[in-house]
Amino acid sequence: MRNITLIFILFILVGTLVFYTMKHEEQKEVSRAASLLPQVTTTQKEQISIPTPSHEKNTTHIFKENIPEEEYQEEIPSMYKILSMEEATSITKPRKNITPITAIELETKKLKKLKKNDILKLPDIEGVDYEITITSMQTNASSVTSTGSFTDEGIRYSTTITQSNKESFITLSTPKGTYEIETQNGVGYIYNTQDIRKHLQKGIKDDVIILPIPKKK
Repeated sequence: MRNITLIFILFILVGTLVFYTMKHEEQKEVSRAASLLPQVTTTQKEQISIPTPSHEKNTTHIFKENIPEEEYQEEIPSMYKILSMEEATSITKPRKNITPITAIELETKKLKKLKKNDILKLPDIEGVDYEITITSMQTNASSVTSTGSFTDEGIRYSTTITQSNKESFITLSTPKGTYEIETQNGVGYIYNTQDIRKHLQKGIKDDVIILPIPKKK
């Protein structure tokens, strides 16, 4: 009976030793495999490609640095400041007998630097903000003319910007109508084109032609 007990204890010891030996070898294999993997640090700029499910393989991720500079639009900061009528009239007077919508100050130096595909933000005009994409530029001897447009509900509306050394003229077509922005040395006013036309029409008198009265025979 004593011999059986000793054999049983010996069997347990041998089993325990074998178990710990195998566990140690397994841990060594895991460590060896991990050491063979490439080391990636947070300072590396390379992107790691992670396989995506088949239904996502057609998704394209575009990063700004991968887009050629000439193909994306540059957003130009606002080039205007809304002025009070008192501030504006102390510098330049509005059109006579025409009430402007608002008074503004344009940063004419920035306007002159506009180039194709730039986005020009115009001031709030009767509750609407407009962002114009510049489509072409033309430089003349004494002025620079830029053309642009924006689209609303599938309809394209055009804008023309003309700048000389001291004056700026902007004609803006919109779904609400046409507006004129006129500045002198950067300060000026926004008008509704209809108001300008009505005033000009008032100054035109109808010509009256008086026909001679035929003499009675």
